[in-house]
Amino acid sequence: MRSINKVQRTCQFCGKSFETWPSRPGIYCSKQCTTTVAARAKKPNKERPENFRWLTCEVCQEKYRIHKCYTESRKSRFCSNKCRYAAKKKQMTGSENPNYRHGNGGKRTSRRGNWRKVRKEIMERDGYKCRICHSTGPRLCVHHIIPYMDFDDDWKLANQPENLILLCPSCHRKVEYGNLCCPKP
Repeated sequence: MRSINKVQRTCQFCGKSFETWPSRPGIYCSKQCTTTVAARAKKPNKERPENFRWLTCEVCQEKYRIHKCYTESRKSRFCSNKCRYAAKKKQMTGSENPNYRHGNGGKRTSRRGNWRKVRKEIMERDGYKCRICHSTGPRLCVHHIIPYMDFDDDWKLANQPENLILLCPSCHRKVEYGNLCCPKP
């Protein structure tokens, strides 16, 4: 006898007829059919050749195989960590390094003049929060939008409030290495 308000459907796995509520999307007659279909669907998908890509490593020029989800989400460029570290090391040498001292023999020039006063003003202006991710903490950094070294030790121009912004260490590192755009103050 058919129940009131139920609909008759056919299982898409075993072909049996079953009753279910119209609001339920049931396409299988039992949990056993559902889990069997799910188990069969998982196995072959992992190693399908169409799910993998062959790329060329930017460092050693070797071909390597990688799952397509990693090429889309992580922008894979290297076949191994060894090659990735070699590329990073090459990128961080000479004038490519954000800490490069523009040919002054590595001599670090200190922030002179009104630096402490200006630094405190910038921290107050930005509300003691990173201007990018809005995090707070004891280790916030005041970042020069135009690098301090580009002012040829003219600290008055370098320490103008329009040239300074408050960043957390993580965002500061990303801005210095060019992985993140620096917002205007």
